[in-house]
Amino acid sequence: MRTIWKEKLEIKPLQTIQIPFDAKLLTVQMQYGEPSIWYYVPHSNNCLEPRDIAMGLTGQPLGDDNSSAKYRHISTVIVESDTFVMHWFEVTA
Repeated sequence: MRTIWKEKLEIKPLQTIQIPFDAKLLTVQMQYGEPSIWYYVPHSNNCLEPRDIAMGLTGQPLGDDNSSAKYRHISTVIVESDTFVMHWFEVTA
């Protein structure tokens, strides 16, 4: 069954979440004052995999320059009356 799920995120530079291996990351938005990530799962699946999620702030370094990791943009979230901007990425090898 196709479903959309949500996980809460922490406001920190890098974290790992466990989600179904074929999940497609959709967006990160604020809900009840906390960042959450929504993802689409095309069919029932109990096989989980770790996914690395990075968060960067406008004008600040993102990740390690010496790393070969790739950053795929998921979403940009503006909070606190437009004064705090977070950019969320999936990090892959």
